[in-house]
Formats: sequence, C-alpha cells, structure tokens
Amino acid sequence: MYRNLFDKLKEGPLKISILGSGNWASAISKVVATNAKNNYLFENEVKMWVRDELVNGENIVDIINKKHENIKYLKGVTLPHNLVAYSDLSRVINTADLLIFIIPSQYLESVLMLIKENQSIRIEKHAKAISLTKGFIIKNNQMNLCSKYITNFLDIPCSALSGANIAMDVAMEKFSEATIGGNDKETLLIWQRVFDLPYFKINCVNETVGVEIFGALKNVITLASGFCDGLNASSNSKSAIIRIGVKESFLFGKTFFNYSDVNVFFESCGLADIITSFLGGRNARCSAEFVKCNPKKTWEQLENEVLKGQKLQVSNFFYYEENWLCINDSITVFLHPIGCSGCYPSL
Repeated sequence: MYRNLFDKLKEGPLKISILGSGNWASAISKVVATNAKNNYLFENEVKMWVRDELVNGENIVDIINKKHENIKYLKGVTLPHNLVAYSDLSRVINTADLLIFIIPSQYLESVLMLIKENQSIRIEKHAKAISLTKGFIIKNNQMNLCSKYITNFLDIPCSALSGANIAMDVAMEKFSEATIGGNDKETLLIWQRVFDLPYFKINCVNETVGVEIFGALKNVITLASGFCDGLNASSNSKSAIIRIGVKESFLFGKTFFNYSDVNVFFESCGLADIITSFLGGRNARCSAEFVKCNPKKTWEQLENEVLKGQKLQVSNFFYYEENWLCINDSITVFLHPIGCSGCYPSL
C-alpha cells in the first residue's frame, strides 16, 4: 500500500478517472485528457463515467468512444482519443489514483450512494478526489460543502476546483482560469498538473471553504441579475443587486461556516466567477427567460428549452433555503417567492 501519490509515482504514472459527462464535465475532460496525453506523470487513458442513455437511437457511451464527441452536452467539440467512456462505475473507479467529481449537486448524493453500495467497487487507499460541483448538500439539517461531503461519504481526501468558466469557452480553448483549494500542498501540486494548460491557468490556495462558498452563492446572485435582465432594468439596479449579493455571500460564510477570509474572493473562484456568470452563465440566461416568458414556464421546462437538458445550478436550492436563510431582507428571501410561488419580480 502506498503512503501517498508520490510513492505511487515511483511505481508508474497515475490513473485519472472522471465521474460525470455533462457540459462542464465534457469540457474539463478535454483539458484533463490533453494533459494526460502529454505528461509522463499520468497514464495515457483517462476514464469517464457516463450514464447509459440513448441519443438519436444510439448509446451515448458508444457515441463518445466512436465519434469522440458528446453530441448531447458539448456538440461540435472533438474530445481527445485517449478519453474513454464507460457506463460501469467499477471500471472507472477501481485502480484509479485520482478521482474527479463533476456531478450536479442535486445528484451527487445518489452517485456517492451508488459507489458505496456497489460491492465490486474498491477505492485505492492512497487515492485523492477533487470536486468541481458547485452548490451545497443539505442533509440531516446540516449544510455541507460538496468536497467535505465526498470526504465523509467515501473516506477519501477531496480538494475543490472552481472558477470563472463558461464550459464552451474552455472547450474552445479560449483563455480561462480557475482556483484549486485543498489542505495538502503535495496533492495540490499534482492537481495543478492535471488541469493546468496554456489556455486554462490554475492557481492553488490552501483551503476549500472559500473556493466552494463563492462558487455556490454566485448562482443566487446571477439569478437575481438575470431577473434584472428580464425586466430590462438599468445597469444601476443590476450593480446594486450584485453588490448586495457579494456582501451577503460574506455574511453567509460567516454565519454557516465561520469563514471570513477576503483574499480568496479575489481569486478566479470569487469575484471573477460572479462577473462571468452574470455576463453569460446559464442561471442568468434562464432567470431572464423565466421573467419574460408568457405564459409562465417551470424551471424544468426552461432547462430543457434553454439549456438543452443541462441542469440549473440553483433551482434545487430554492426548496431548502427558506428554512435556512432567515437573514432579514436578504436577496435569497426575496428570490424564493419569485422562483417558487409565481410572484412577479419588480424593482
């Protein structure tokens, strides 16, 4: 048994596996597989877990492996040939040294349960994980960061990656940056080598809390920003919403996680992610359409029509926050009746 990843490297390259196959997962898979192909630290083949699904009468796993394209979630982008899709979780996880979780937050727990209950799955003792999931897991009256939830569920150290990233921009190799947070400096060095490319630059920080808090809460801010767009509100109104949302993000971090470090906010996972999201993110687009559409449509309808089946990163948050975010006059308290009760927004 290896003590750490560097001991494992003495025996040979590290094996990378990715769990998830959506828009963001596919874009990141291109980054990771490109690095694996050109780096002696990593085994050439990168495994990707994909749920069995028919697209135009053909299994999506077969499409990815034959055409090297995820035609459902990242149409038009060629994926590296060393990225291999599997529907069998055990084939993806067993023997992997590095596990990358890119599962929507509303499905993360069910996937972790599948892993834990599958008797054929064996996670290596030295393996490390990283979460690219944005959001919170609310369980047993506790609000959990995704990386911490993965660690507690699977007993595996888990870092976090978050940043100002539109998936298609990354897939098209337009310059982007991201932040990786973790507690182990040696593991951070390896994760940086996994993701860093000339067009996708990585900066590492020695904690995960701020990285994940800002990445999750920016979805609430951009939802409110999208409502402003749908109302054709002024730039002044939109700026006020964003300013208040940033202030409340810090209040949220202090209230629920005793977190108040301002430095991480100025990394890609903080301010830059907020800016990118309200300029072109999926939550802003859908919330603007939510206001404008007549007759009214559900969030699920908008996911199918506007996002082509991708999941909103914030809609499930509505159904939990009413019992949690009792801070007077907070943005989220005002968003809940608009998003869930059919109230029309006004300024």
